[in-house]
Amino acid sequence: MTPSATNLLGLVKHLAGIELEYLGVCVGRPPAFGGLWDEDETSQHAGHADILREMIDGRGGSDHADVGDAQWWSDHVARVQRAADAHRPATS
Repeated sequence: MTPSATNLLGLVKHLAGIELEYLGVCVGRPPAFGGLWDEDETSQHAGHADILREMIDGRGGSDHADVGDAQWWSDHVARVQRAADAHRPATS
């Protein structure tokens, strides 16, 4: 789970609701929430799901090994963390 409480179950539930509304429109029901399904939203949510999966299993995507070995990834994560920490507001 992320600090904002984003989690895989909530993401799936949200996307299922969007897909259900799309299916209803396809069979002639008016949209319940006034919006329509958008494949960009599904793609965006697939990316969110992949980030959540990485947080759960600690592994990158299917091209993970093509980018670098274990040491490269360890160094990369450390570089990203240092950059994030440099911009973190000071706590009091």
